[in-house]
Amino acid sequence: MKDNIKDNIYEDTDVIVCGGGPAGVAAAIAAARAGVRTRLIEMQGCLGGIWTSGLMSWILDCDNKPGIMKEIIEKLEQRGAGRKARAKAFICDPEEVKLLLEEMCVEAGVGIRLYTMVTGARKSGLDDNKRISCITTESKSGRQQWKAKVYIDCTGDGDLCAAAGCGFDIGKPVTGEMQPMSLIAIIGGVDPESVRAFDNSLPYLEDRTAKQNFLEELRRAGVEPSYTAPSLFHVRGDLFIVMLNHEYGYSGINAGHLTEATIEARTELHKMIKALRGLGGIWENAGIIYTAPMIGVREGRRIHGRYSVTLDDITNGFSHDDSVCKVTLE
Repeated sequence: MKDNIKDNIYEDTDVIVCGGGPAGVAAAIAAARAGVRTRLIEMQGCLGGIWTSGLMSWILDCDNKPGIMKEIIEKLEQRGAGRKARAKAFICDPEEVKLLLEEMCVEAGVGIRLYTMVTGARKSGLDDNKRISCITTESKSGRQQWKAKVYIDCTGDGDLCAAAGCGFDIGKPVTGEMQPMSLIAIIGGVDPESVRAFDNSLPYLEDRTAKQNFLEELRRAGVEPSYTAPSLFHVRGDLFIVMLNHEYGYSGINAGHLTEATIEARTELHKMIKALRGLGGIWENAGIIYTAPMIGVREGRRIHGRYSVTLDDITNGFSHDDSVCKVTLE
């Protein structure tokens, strides 16, 4: 049967970027600045992905990154919305990041569509040269189809590639076990000076790390976190980002698993902070302000690409001619 989609296309553009996290925002801004019509589609109500919806605004290994990453960091510093921190990292205010990324996309001419999930891809052409002819989304506007010359999958889990029929791997080769998930929270009512020994954004002043100190403090409160390297990061004022949990045995591409992991994680977060508050003293006013609307998924689909990085590549520091940045290991 003839695939007649021409009259059902909601928008026909040059580039569609699926996923508005850090990678998606950078791809969309770069494309729009190059002068092509660009559409950015994001399922959450803001851009930034794990930085914002996930509240994980402790950005690792970013001090030597060029291009848009450097631009974002500099703009946040100029606004007083972030600062350079320990281990060449950067800590920032998630709410300010939301605003900045929207402004940068709008200024570049990126068409933003929030609250919209990519759910499918249609292909055309011969078997050996099939290409995506359009993608399908679901939102409050219903089911819509979008067409572009180029599609970029920045969903984090390879949702678009999987919908288009690309091969992928998940988890460990034999068991399929995936890395644990973490739900981040913002807590308030804590004086930064009083908890310096537990603040992982500051340089370590002793042989013991802030994570080790924080773990001992939680144990003193009578609780054992599922994450044995619990982390506290000062954002501004009396606000801190806290990561206390690891949810094992779940899949990041299973909605039921995501639901169960989120419920368990939120329960644990409240239990931990309540226990700290019970110690009194520096923790007497500590409380959860906000838990992330999106649990942090460390591992999704690994899409089969043109090249797969090997263990030897990593241990030998292999560099590709078309690489865009270098990873700094400490």
